[in-house]
Amino acid sequence: MSLARLLGRLGGLLAAAVGAFVAYYGLLVGSVTVPRGLDALLAGEVNVFVVIGLTGVVVALVGLAVAAGRGRSWAITVGTLLVAVAALGLVLYAFSPLVVAVTGVVGFLLFFSGASLNGPRGDAA
Repeated sequence: MSLARLLGRLGGLLAAAVGAFVAYYGLLVGSVTVPRGLDALLAGEVNVFVVIGLTGVVVALVGLAVAAGRGRSWAITVGTLLVAVAALGLVLYAFSPLVVAVTGVVGFLLFFSGASLNGPRGDAA
């Protein structure tokens, strides 16, 4: 296994860990005014915690796929989408700077981890 593939798989594991944390926060943690995401989802409602939780689930699944050596196109697509959301949040001041930074870093991490899988050729030069 080449160094790029190894680092890509480690990046996929890191993205999966961040995605699992975000999914936990979005689905199982609520606030005083807004019910937690899982309760809202079971009631058929969509609130900000549902969106955050489901986004975390997608990032975690894509990160695990990259760590297993699969999901190259998904990682590139989701990574690009996260970078675009971070850029949009930065321009519109829609999120806190920490959220924008973490979203952008995880997006780039997924993008480059997916790109490091180098397609069906495996470790061929």
